[in-house]
Amino acid sequence: MKKALLASALLASIMSFGSQASEVTTNVDDGVLKYSYNFVYLKCESASCNGAITRWHPIKVYYKFIADIPPHSEVRLYWNKNVPAGIAAGKRVAHTIGAECPDGSNMTAKWFLDSAFKPVSALATDCDGIEHTYSVHEFHF
Repeated sequence: MKKALLASALLASIMSFGSQASEVTTNVDDGVLKYSYNFVYLKCESASCNGAITRWHPIKVYYKFIADIPPHSEVRLYWNKNVPAGIAAGKRVAHTIGAECPDGSNMTAKWFLDSAFKPVSALATDCDGIEHTYSVHEFHF
């Protein structure tokens, strides 16, 4: 009985370590963290959405240089349900895939960054294929 408990405890700790290692690997794959803020919201600047403001969500922006032929760089951004699209577009643009649409496709966004990798605007395409321009803001208490 003691051996079974010890074995299950050891297995649980190994599985826990494995999940932590995969999280670290994901961040290494993303590159170097260049910008992070816990309260970022978007304000729609397009006439199509009448100045709507989103809820705030944490954001993380990573940068990685890929030594390939030709060499290129990619900015990887995470915000709300947006995840990196895997499109290398240089140091000042990040492409993301957003929430799923009813037809099974996904919304997309193209984020524009300043020289410190802080997002300043985004061009989002919704489920109907309509593009909306957003300004990006930090919420300060």
